[in-house]
Amino acid sequence: MKPRKGLTIVIAVTMLGLVSMAMVLLTRELGYEFKRTRAVEQEAQLRQLLLAGAADAMAHARQSQTPLSTESWRLELPPSLAGEGGSAEVHLERWGVGMRVIVDARFQSREQSQTLLFSRENDHWRLMSTAMGG
Repeated sequence: MKPRKGLTIVIAVTMLGLVSMAMVLLTRELGYEFKRTRAVEQEAQLRQLLLAGAADAMAHARQSQTPLSTESWRLELPPSLAGEGGSAEVHLERWGVGMRVIVDARFQSREQSQTLLFSRENDHWRLMSTAMGG
């Protein structure tokens, strides 16, 4: 019996279609993973900037016994981080007998803020609460 050319062509075209569909799905999945990985990197960098701002605010508070009014400053970041769109600003203000610190962090297309409340106890600053925002 002679093989049918038509059936062979149909099978070949079907296989080619299946392989093409698998390539499209794989490409789409790789694109999704790339975006997700980038978002995770940006979020991690934002968390680091918020931690740096909180640490800088605490160091600033230890130098001045009580905040006189409102103070704001930008953290000095390494040039490589600033070149990628990284920045962090610290806003410190009186809050009753303590102080409220707001840290605004930006990295590439994302931004995040954190509010920290400190109270003064026995000549030391004590962190009372934190809240994430924006």
